[in-house]
Amino acid sequence: MREQLFAGLCLCSTGLEPPVMEQVRKIVLACGGVFMDDFDTSKATHLIAEAVGSLKHRTAVAHDLPVASPRWVFESFRAQKLLDVKDFSLRVLEGLVVCTAGLPMEEKESVAALATTHGAQYESRLESGFTNVLIAQRPEGAKYEAAVANDIPVVHVAWLYACLERQILADEEEFVLRPESESDKMQPTHIAAKLRQDAQELVADLPQIVKRYRRSQREENAELESQSTGADEEDSDDDWIDLFDGCVLYLLGFSPQMKTVLQRLIRTGMGTIYDNMVVRQVTHVLVKRDWRMIATSYS
Repeated sequence: MREQLFAGLCLCSTGLEPPVMEQVRKIVLACGGVFMDDFDTSKATHLIAEAVGSLKHRTAVAHDLPVASPRWVFESFRAQKLLDVKDFSLRVLEGLVVCTAGLPMEEKESVAALATTHGAQYESRLESGFTNVLIAQRPEGAKYEAAVANDIPVVHVAWLYACLERQILADEEEFVLRPESESDKMQPTHIAAKLRQDAQELVADLPQIVKRYRRSQREENAELESQSTGADEEDSDDDWIDLFDGCVLYLLGFSPQMKTVLQRLIRTGMGTIYDNMVVRQVTHVLVKRDWRMIATSYS
């Protein structure tokens, strides 16, 4: 019965337009539920929102409370039964307005595509009162200065990949860009440079890595078969190993230099790289923040 549809539930909202909030309130109260204006985590069972990032939203996520679109209330009312709230959950970046500064064109296009796919709106112009976060290459430039002046978080692109990896809105403070003089900590751009150097060193070591891998495989086979395979790894000219055999990878968000390094690593491991995202054929999508996963596989 509709009169008891939301019985036992206590809902609160954040960021809704007044007409939408009032409609949600009326339905919840008419169907036996409780609607609160103030968010009390000891009483609330659900948060209704159309965008992520508000204080109420972050608090709800921290307390593992379901966050759903107003559509959950409306569609449940129409169906005369409580629908699964998971079907109305917000996307990771739902409702955010994202801007970039100083990124290479390829990376900027990748960021725009990822942000849009996961619920954000991408805008090339920074606008106070509209832009929610600025993704920048370095803590400098007109956009950076304008963002700081208007209390808009300025983060490294790793923030975006962290959001997608964790499937929640990552804390901007963890990836904030500040002038080096204000912090003794290593900036994300310096971290990226160090990781790129590590990758290049790994590529230089590939011949020896392949030999060690082959030797290890030969020893395992010899132990299983109780006899030597008779192959001399030192005399082999092959420069491949089968770590990624059968894998079809799509690289996303990497600079041309890093992409070249990764292509060498993946192809040495007998993996296949696609330039376009073909959902039915690609088995793995590798995004910028996780490239060390491949390097670790070779260790």
